[in-house]
Amino acid sequence: MKKYILLFFLFSSLIAKADTIATWNVFYNNKLLKQFNENPALNEIKIKLLEYKLGDYLAIQYGDDTPSHDCKYELVVATDTKLVVFSLTTKDKYELMKIDLKEIIADFKSWSSPQKFYLVYFTEINKQGKRDTGRRLFTIKLE
Repeated sequence: MKKYILLFFLFSSLIAKADTIATWNVFYNNKLLKQFNENPALNEIKIKLLEYKLGDYLAIQYGDDTPSHDCKYELVVATDTKLVVFSLTTKDKYELMKIDLKEIIADFKSWSSPQKFYLVYFTEINKQGKRDTGRRLFTIKLE
């Protein structure tokens, strides 16, 4: 009987697919603001301009179970018209990546009709320099 149970678990582990999704935490300065997953419709952060202080930042801690060797990772903040406002490249996808809000707010204020929102993307770059399609992590709305 023990042999059949062992075979059942062995067979189950061979045919079962991993049921994991990527997740990421977003911090405002050192405080956890939100935890997100792969449902982009719900991934929005609102920042009140009147509460902003010089030096404030968003920090993103990305996590998934996909190993990748010799890759780089890029975090990009773009306007709703796809103009890149901020980008950061790292070799460690699990590293805490910081976005200085000063640059985003300056861009927001520089437009005669300010952007409605900013999109934050996470992209993997392989060792040949080829980028994947990227993943939209969340939307930043300034109020």
